[in-house]
Amino acid sequence: MRAVVERFDASARAEQLPPDTAIAKLKASADTLAARQGRNAEINQQRYRELAAQYRTMLGSAPVMRPFELLQAPDWPLVKRTGDDYRPAIPTTGDGVLFALFGFIVGWGCGASAHGAVSIRRRRRRRQAALERNA
Repeated sequence: MRAVVERFDASARAEQLPPDTAIAKLKASADTLAARQGRNAEINQQRYRELAAQYRTMLGSAPVMRPFELLQAPDWPLVKRTGDDYRPAIPTTGDGVLFALFGFIVGWGCGASAHGAVSIRRRRRRRQAALERNA
C-alpha cells in the first residue's frame, strides 16, 4: 500500500502538484478512466492513512496489548478477506484425511523400523556379552 501511495505522490510531485490537487484533477477529468483512477487514488490515500495510524498505535502499545488494540478498531475489510481465505489446520476434506493417514502410517513405520533396528542390536550385544561370560 505504501509503495502505491508513494508512487502516486512521486508522480504528482513530478508534475509539480500536491497529491490532493493531483487527485482532484484526475477526478474532474472528462476521461472516465482518469476519473476512476482519481477516485482509486483517493481511496488508497485514505486507506494508507488509516493503516499507518493503526500501525503507529500498535507500535506505541505493549506487545501483549496489541491484539486488544486491534479489537478496538477492527479492519473489517481485512477481517472479511482473512475469513474468506481461512483454511483450518486440520484435514477436513477426503484428500486431507487420506494424506494424513498415509503420513501417520509412514511415520509409524519409520519409527517402528528404527526402534526394531536398535532393539536387535541391543539383543545381539547382550547375547554376545552373555556368551563371552560363559566361555
